[in-house]
Amino acid sequence: MSVNDVAACIPSAIAALGDFRVLELAGAPQPFKVVVGRHRKSQGNLAIEWLAEVIKSVSDLAMPK
Repeated sequence: MSVNDVAACIPSAIAALGDFRVLELAGAPQPFKVVVGRHRKSQGNLAIEWLAEVIKSVSDLAMPK
């Protein structure tokens, strides 16, 4: 990971297993909109539709409007 400049939110137990740098956040993060994008070839794929709905519902629970 030393050449990667990606930021990610992962469980601390997983971070402890790898070569990750942990940053403590001061205060709560700002709310953000979650968008689920899908390729047109996945249209009608019930598994992808289900996963998109799960992601949206979890997002709505975490950040109510």
